[in-house]
Amino acid sequence: MTVTLDDESLIADPGVRRELLEFFYCSSAHVVNKTSVPVPARPLNAELAPLWDEQLALDEVVALIRSPDQSGRCIELLQSPVMQARFARSPAVHASVLSLAARSNSPSLRQFVFDQLARNPSLLHERYKGWRTLLHDASGAGDISLVEQLLDMGAGKTAGDDRAPSPLYCVGNECNAPGATQIVRALLQRGAALVNATHGAKRCTALHMAARRGNVEVIAALLDGGADIEARDSLGETPLRRAVNCNKVEAAKLLLARGADPNSKGSKALTPASAARTNQMMQIFSGR
Repeated sequence: MTVTLDDESLIADPGVRRELLEFFYCSSAHVVNKTSVPVPARPLNAELAPLWDEQLALDEVVALIRSPDQSGRCIELLQSPVMQARFARSPAVHASVLSLAARSNSPSLRQFVFDQLARNPSLLHERYKGWRTLLHDASGAGDISLVEQLLDMGAGKTAGDDRAPSPLYCVGNECNAPGATQIVRALLQRGAALVNATHGAKRCTALHMAARRGNVEVIAALLDGGADIEARDSLGETPLRRAVNCNKVEAAKLLLARGADPNSKGSKALTPASAARTNQMMQIFSGR
């Protein structure tokens, strides 16, 4: 990096080159936690200095959220001018930090989040990590209390955005927590999700995702909510075929018991029955 920054043909201004080199020196030492490297307390100036201060504060906030006994200090830092400056410039960062805080074990942090959302309801619909909202994170984490509170505040109103998956997709793909059935029901009953919505390069439904994860509880709840048991992804695979491909025996058993077709042809002209490879999986088809 030093050699590159010495090349005047890339950056003519020596002051800019010097500031960038200071930034890379300090930030790399910070990232690898090399405390032996002498990093000045305020190593930068000009444009990068406030941005660096914001990043350091953001790193500390994340660490404090993960420390149950540090909620007071965390809230203090979240309200500090440096963090408020970062949040004002990037609402997506603000929403993602609130999501992390809301899923903590600290009642005071969770209450702080709800107070912030009440003051600024637009954060309920702010997208981060490409497409996620607080409702997507809460659904994937299996936090039914948080899901219901977010729905009460209006979080489900933009959940059907075509650019993003349904929160149900997150439940099917991520949620292994007890009570996932309640989350599926809450999202469907409150109109916050479409049960057969597809997402991703393979255009999978939530049922496809639950099947490939072997999430039997979610599979049952989705089917009870009207999920299409023969839905096809972009490869022509059904949820049963997804369960077979991932060797999720209990998921395949449930899908078969609920009426899934073991002979429907998908990719490579294989049926779920002919795609079975393990003894356990082949046994559930052998008697049919």
